[in-house]
Amino acid sequence: MLQTANAEKIHHKDELEKMLPLWGNIHVPVIYLQGEQDELVDTSNASFAKEHLTNVPSLEIQMIPGRGHLIAFAEKDRIEKAILEMLDKTAGPPVHADSAVHGDMAAHADSAVHRDSAVHAGAAGGSR
Repeated sequence: MLQTANAEKIHHKDELEKMLPLWGNIHVPVIYLQGEQDELVDTSNASFAKEHLTNVPSLEIQMIPGRGHLIAFAEKDRIEKAILEMLDKTAGPPVHADSAVHGDMAAHADSAVHRDSAVHAGAAGGSR
């Protein structure tokens, strides 16, 4: 595992530089969570994201005090809550039980399934 991680880090800067022109193509809400004491990923990446994510409808940066790199394990509930709150802000109005439009209910049910999938994927894949 460490050998793979080292190989990835050796090429990391070059790969990120190749992606730099693409940051302006991101047009979805972004939430950035990182431990303030992360010793693996430089915390200046939050400022870099803020500078280069110029076309996102919203960017929320949360630096978590007292935490390092492994926030996916130590802050699972906080991460899940942040993802759900972001999805709720972007999902549109909630569906009420008296909604007469079946299509709206189906769309919201589909959205809820995607939201659950995103939370589980985010929590499972958090830190690298």
